[in-house]
Amino acid sequence: MIVVLSKNSVESDWVREELNAGMVRKIEKTTKLIPIRLDGCEVPECVKHCVWQEIPNLEAYDDEFKRILNSIFGQYEKPPIGDPPPHLRSEAPSMEGLARIDAIVLEAVCRISIESGKTLIDGQVLVERLNLIGIADTEIIESQQVLEGRGLLAILRSMGPPSVHPMKITLLGFDQFAHACISDYTRPRPRRHAPVPLEVSRGYGAYFPQWRLDRLPLQ
Repeated sequence: MIVVLSKNSVESDWVREELNAGMVRKIEKTTKLIPIRLDGCEVPECVKHCVWQEIPNLEAYDDEFKRILNSIFGQYEKPPIGDPPPHLRSEAPSMEGLARIDAIVLEAVCRISIESGKTLIDGQVLVERLNLIGIADTEIIESQQVLEGRGLLAILRSMGPPSVHPMKITLLGFDQFAHACISDYTRPRPRRHAPVPLEVSRGYGAYFPQWRLDRLPLQ
C-alpha cells in the first residue's frame, strides 16, 4: 500500500481513514506500507516510525522512484563491502588447533617476550601492538582465555573490570610458536601436563638468552 502524503492529503479525513486501515494491515503483517512525502508536509503520528520516501522535486524523481520500486519488490541496495581489518589482510602463522586470531595473539606475546627478554608480559603492551593491526581489546581478552585453556599462556588475573591481564608463556606455548615461526626450530613438542626435562628447558635459552626458563609456568 502506497500512501502519498502532502499538505492537502494529510488534512483529508478519507486519507486518514485509509492510512489507519493500512497501519492495521501492516501490524497484522498482511500488507506493506510505503509512505511517500511531498512538499515537506507534516507526517502523521501513526507513520512517523516508518521509513518514508521523500520526493522534494516533482519534476525529477527517477532515483526516488527506483527506491520505491525496490521497496515494493523487497530489493535493497547494499553499500559496497569495505576493506577487511588489517589483521585479516596480514599473514598469520598456521598453528595446530588455533584460530587465526589466537595464533596472531600468541605470536605477538612470544615476540614481545623475545624483544624484551622478560617472561612476564604486560597486558597493555600487547594491547597497543595488536590495536595497531585492528584487533580490539575484547578480542584479545577472548583469545587470552582460549590460549590459557589450551595451556599456552598463564594469565595473572586481578580484581576489576574485564581487561587484558599480564601473562606468561608456557613451554607448550613457546613450542607452538617456535614450530610455526622459527625456521630452524626442531625440538620435539612437549606434551601438555607432562614434565619437561631440564635439558630441554635449558635448550629454549638459545632463543631466550635472558630468560630463566626453568621458572616458566608449566601446565
